[in-house]
Amino acid sequence: MKYNKDFDGVLDNKDTWTLVGISKNSFYKYKKALLGQSDCEEE
Repeated sequence: MKYNKDFDGVLDNKDTWTLVGISKNSFYKYKKALLGQSDCEEE
């Protein structure tokens, strides 16, 4: 995920899940979990 734009990378969502080799649904599941996790760490 570090390559994704939402995590200060350069790849868009489609390019990220293609690079990683996972499905679109799995990508959004993991992205949502990681974004939620990073929100908790900031508090």
